[in-house]
Amino acid sequence: MTPRLLWFTPEHYHQLLSNALEHAPDEACGVLIGVTSHTGIVNVEQLIMLDNIASDRRVNFRLDDEQLARVVGGIASSDREIVGFFHSHPNGDVIPSESDVALASYPDVPQIIVGLRHSPPSVAAWRIAYGAVSRIDITVGDVAPSQAPQGLSDFQKALILVSAALALLLVITSALALLPPAPEIPR
Repeated sequence: MTPRLLWFTPEHYHQLLSNALEHAPDEACGVLIGVTSHTGIVNVEQLIMLDNIASDRRVNFRLDDEQLARVVGGIASSDREIVGFFHSHPNGDVIPSESDVALASYPDVPQIIVGLRHSPPSVAAWRIAYGAVSRIDITVGDVAPSQAPQGLSDFQKALILVSAALALLLVITSALALLPPAPEIPR
């Protein structure tokens, strides 16, 4: 299921912001643990900070592989999963950088970015799949939302494309029918 909405409790959202601020001027990073419903709502149940082992932690992040393996092993026998990766941009906005896009390896796992350039900090979630970036909604509250925002289904998108193609064909056919007959070519 492709995530369509991330739900944070106020406590988890505050923890996300606090961790980013604590690690500044370096980029903070870690994983979000939780469950994804059949409707695409991601319930964030836990944040786990991981060490940033990038060579230049002020402008990049790299999760510690051993720590990540321990997290994956720790949740393997539960019904919980990694529902997101997060990092901060201490001097930037919430827009994924070129390296964020290039290094994104999990297309169905949201990438959450905390931007600390402005006060108060801002947070955005992204689906980064094969170089394409799309935003995922975030909601913060004590009660889980009952439904994720509805986008167009694949069938609806296909129907729109077919309708557009038929309309274009109709316009071309009508235009050709309105043309005067071609003049005779003298022999």
